Amino acid sequence: MVVDRKMSSPAWFFSTVSQVMATIIAFIISLIAVLQQLRYDRKKRRIEDFKKNFKEFDRKYSNSTDEVMTLLKEFYDESVPHTVPEPSKTNVDLIQSEFSGGSGTYPISNAIWLHTYNINNKLDSINSSEEIARGGMPKEEKLLEISDSIDYISGNILKGENTMADEIASFVDFEELSINNDIFSNDDTTYTGLEKWFSHNFSNNDNKYEQNGQNILSLLNYFEQMEKDFDELRTSYEAVTTISDNGLNESLNYIILILIIGVFLPILSLLSVPNSFVILSGAALTLYQAVIVGISAIFVLLLLKDINEYLPLEY
Repeated sequence: MVVDRKMSSPAWFFSTVSQVMATIIAFIISLIAVLQQLRYDRKKRRIEDFKKNFKEFDRKYSNSTDEVMTLLKEFYDESVPHTVPEPSKTNVDLIQSEFSGGSGTYPISNAIWLHTYNINNKLDSINSSEEIARGGMPKEEKLLEISDSIDYISGNILKGENTMADEIASFVDFEELSINNDIFSNDDTTYTGLEKWFSHNFSNNDNKYEQNGQNILSLLNYFEQMEKDFDELRTSYEAVTTISDNGLNESLNYIILILIIGVFLPILSLLSVPNSFVILSGAALTLYQAVIVGISAIFVLLLLKDINEYLPLEY
């Protein structure tokens, strides 16, 4: 009877450990399921925010970039650009390598037209992409293409050396070219679309409100505003991509280890021949029990730490 009471102590220990660990795992799995749903809902909401922002950006710039391209082509007597690649083949690398820095009579203006063309094409491509149609997100390369083209245009209209303004000054009949001269209009052509664009997108107490798109300054302001709006669009895109769909892989590994060490090993010990507890006794039994509890506790702490990092900071 004395041996039976000694044998009942390890049996009770292994039974208790397996039950406690199983309960902890069940609770954590429930918690993970809740967190996963929260992350799914948050990501879905952010995707909708991005789509809303993209729709607004596209509405604001898709038609107006068409007018900018027409304005530049007619201003340069339809000689800009010298060569136009197919929309699907247009990219920043192609423009920079083949259509700028010496291509044609007006290389900078040529490149600015092509970068505007690239922006317009990428907006169309995102609108028609299967990812968007299926409720997903556009590929990041397309947004990078738009960003690089905007950067080039904003940096080469007026700022620095060898700008489009320098090219214009070389052939326009003004004693001294002013960035406020309405050089992009004449008796035969006017660009009311850009004038309406400025009046629609700025308040009447903003100095950009009365700009008309027919001078160098308004063209610069147009692309600088596009740059600001695109930065906001990129921020909403990154808000989606920072939410990982696979953030719990490490947690699943910890759960498996806890199940093996904290549940299955104690159950296996319970299923062993009772006399084995007599063989494994004293310090050895205590050490075995301590190892199971200690390692299980460590993995539980690591699991909770991983879940805490995965926990949404805001919803």
